[in-house]
Amino acid sequence: MKNEFLILKNGVSAPLQELPVLTMAQFRETVLRGIASDGLRIGALFVWDDPAGTSRLVAVLGDPAAHQFRLTSGVPEGKSYPSLTAECPAFHWFEREIREQTGIVPEGHPWLKPIRFENGAAPGVTEYFPLEGKAAHEVA
Repeated sequence: MKNEFLILKNGVSAPLQELPVLTMAQFRETVLRGIASDGLRIGALFVWDDPAGTSRLVAVLGDPAAHQFRLTSGVPEGKSYPSLTAECPAFHWFEREIREQTGIVPEGHPWLKPIRFENGAAPGVTEYFPLEGKAAHEVA
């Protein structure tokens, strides 16, 4: 498909109007193909509410071979879309964040639990390897 990505070099910007808007089927196919076949890496997946009030999924993919970023967007139908995580586990935390922050559900996500907990709620949901000492810290 032509014009499926907005291509940017590091430190370069472009008007948001240049960001392609794909159907969710096109978005999924484009993003998953880019990762599986074209050697792209997921940099970010988030929801952006465009000026018309439409919620759009935006994917930022890194192209290490070309030293550039490829951006694309898709419009979920309603408040859900088919999860990308089953085909590409790198989307796991991004999709959990989208669900938590926007209420848009990645249908079929294998483990859709919260990432953040207010006031210490739900302890033990994210288990960490226990470690003690002055230099110990936890990294998600």
